[in-house]
Amino acid sequence: MNKLGKISKGEAYRWRLSHKLKRELEAAAKDERASIDSIIERAVREWLAKRAPKEEVDADQVRRRAALMACAGYYKGDGTSATNERVREVVGDYLEAKYGRRHAR
Repeated sequence: MNKLGKISKGEAYRWRLSHKLKRELEAAAKDERASIDSIIERAVREWLAKRAPKEEVDADQVRRRAALMACAGYYKGDGTSATNERVREVVGDYLEAKYGRRHAR
């Protein structure tokens, strides 16, 4: 609100544009049944969003993660805590079932 208790409309910005661009903008606003202000604001917001720095993902990191996840397994436990002892027990049981013998460390 301003000093008089009225809600302000925001900041104004002026620039010159060609007659052709102005006509195109007015036609677009009419087609969309929107104000020229709203179309300009939307266009500027979209442009700014494209310029925003994106978190770059390293392609090699993506490849490594995919390879790791292909090798990783999972264990749905019985609700008990996955202590080192319990993990060794479960993995030992799995290896014994798979290879027919207990693998010692």
